[in-house]
Amino acid sequence: MNRYSNTLVFACLLPLCAALGAMAGCSDKQGEQQPSSGPAAEVGRYLTRLKAPDTGIRRASAEALRKIAESDMPTELLTKTAGPLIEALEDEDGIVRRVAASALGNLAGSGIGAELRGKAVEPLIKCLQDEEEDVREAAALALGRLVESNIAAELKVKAFRPLASMFNDPNAEVRARVPETLVKLAVSDIPQKSRTDTIDFLIESLGHADLSVRADASGALQKLAGSSLPAAAKAAMVEPLLAALEHWNDSIPAHAAPVLAALADSDISDERKQRMMTSLLAALEGEDRYLRGGAIESLERIADSGLAGEQKARAVAPLVASPNDQDASMRKGVVKALVRLAAADIPSESRLQVVDLFVQFLKDEQIEIRKSAARTLIELAESDAPGEVKARLVGPLLAAMKDEDAVVRDKAGG
Repeated sequence: MNRYSNTLVFACLLPLCAALGAMAGCSDKQGEQQPSSGPAAEVGRYLTRLKAPDTGIRRASAEALRKIAESDMPTELLTKTAGPLIEALEDEDGIVRRVAASALGNLAGSGIGAELRGKAVEPLIKCLQDEEEDVREAAALALGRLVESNIAAELKVKAFRPLASMFNDPNAEVRARVPETLVKLAVSDIPQKSRTDTIDFLIESLGHADLSVRADASGALQKLAGSSLPAAAKAAMVEPLLAALEHWNDSIPAHAAPVLAALADSDISDERKQRMMTSLLAALEGEDRYLRGGAIESLERIADSGLAGEQKARAVAPLVASPNDQDASMRKGVVKALVRLAAADIPSESRLQVVDLFVQFLKDEQIEIRKSAARTLIELAESDAPGEVKARLVGPLLAAMKDEDAVVRDKAGG
């Protein structure tokens, strides 16, 4: 039975838990008087049953408390759940531990005190080593929510190394949770040294043996490039990324290139942006197809960025030369990049280079490339492009209206 089926079972057990709680309420009358109804009584019953000998009752109670943790129940009642949920992280049953970790993650967004939320950090870090992969995944997610909250910075820093080690977890789903949590950590109110360590670790992970880890690390760095991360921290990312682009082997540079493209739209210096462009353009001439593909994709993204038009125009000539590469997927990538550049604020002479290449693409053996070329040229004809640009479009588009493919003919006819 998977975890989703278990959750359904928990939901079915909730009425039983409530009934047992009602029985407990009756027996309580023989001793100290307890409220038998209302939110306080409900929370009290679930907390009591969280320690019941029966595993099923503990599971159902943990699930109920998880739902309560994300509800709008009064803060004083939510506060009462934190301690027992932290204790439940050591329950002998893995499902109880997983649900307790998830509940603590939900409490991170509640109004309970920062000090109390902080008490969950070290027990959750311990859960990152749990034998159950679902518990490790839930703990990583919960820590991500906690580092977003206003707990003490030193507690956030404590989570870094244990989370970083999870990149070597044997389970792919657990590994996939790490980058998102590290992004949240890097943009939080931690000391600059810890932020740098986090970013450096992600950059180093571009060289991880596992392809999925490299891709996840690249995705995390791209998010950081577009985040509220301080400009100085973004600028510090450039040098090691350029080194990765220029000196590493295999497909690693292809994962560095998109991060540089994301940084092109950030508030780093023009000098660094120029160096990034130079490195990406040099990558177009590399022998590795992954590197060329990553560079082409990155230049496509740069076309939509806030980079100055003159800098974007630097990409036109190298891209125009790229179709000499006989790799069909590369030609498609070049078409996409040049489509974006043609619509960008580049000088007219650069746009004319794009037009001339797309006129050639109207005769490409691949129908999809001919379609893209016809569509792009029509868009240019309908734009506010200079007259000299539009004048070059008429003859080729008329010729394309006789293409063997109906869609190409339709695109060319506008």
